Amino acid sequence: MRVEAQSISVAFPGKILFRQLDFAIESGERVAILGPNGSGKSTVIKLLLGQLRPRSGRVTYALGERVLEVEEACFRMGFAAPYAELIEELTVAEHFDFQRGFRPFRNHLDFGAFRTLLGLVLSPNQRVSSLSSGMKQRLKLALAVLSEVDLLLLDEPCSNLDTTGRDWYRQLLADHLDGRSLVVGSNHVPEEIALCTRSLELAASV
Repeated sequence: MRVEAQSISVAFPGKILFRQLDFAIESGERVAILGPNGSGKSTVIKLLLGQLRPRSGRVTYALGERVLEVEEACFRMGFAAPYAELIEELTVAEHFDFQRGFRPFRNHLDFGAFRTLLGLVLSPNQRVSSLSSGMKQRLKLALAVLSEVDLLLLDEPCSNLDTTGRDWYRQLLADHLDGRSLVVGSNHVPEEIALCTRSLELAASV
């Protein structure tokens, strides 16, 4: 999927994040969005995901020659972030089935294979609320990366991951990214952006 931001401006009370920001992510590209805390990395990802609307400018989506509306494009994106919510009351297996109900997994992945790819010893009946922050982050990343989507949006993907978890994350992407587009928001963390081939640097906001 190709995504283009055209003359994006975003401001909050007392704070301007972007003025006339332009960039494009080509199909199959791997882009790191870099910048200090507060520079707007998460805001860019939320704009691409359709969770936020810019004050001016627009974000457009295309799959081949076909232009997509944001309502269709969002179902072709996988998203993971430390602030993204899981449904705490569900078990791990129920969360897998919940997501599969509106976004299929790649290669008809079943829960047994999914649990193996998580690299954790988990009971299918274990509630999400009982997981550690690192386990929850792995679950978010696996749900995003292993879904049948065209664009992955990963904001600070190594947050809450220990050294083993960061190695797991790099291997998960290496094995399952294939030719899909990737956008990673990062504060220059090497493990997060190892597979990215281009970067978009955001300045501190004013």
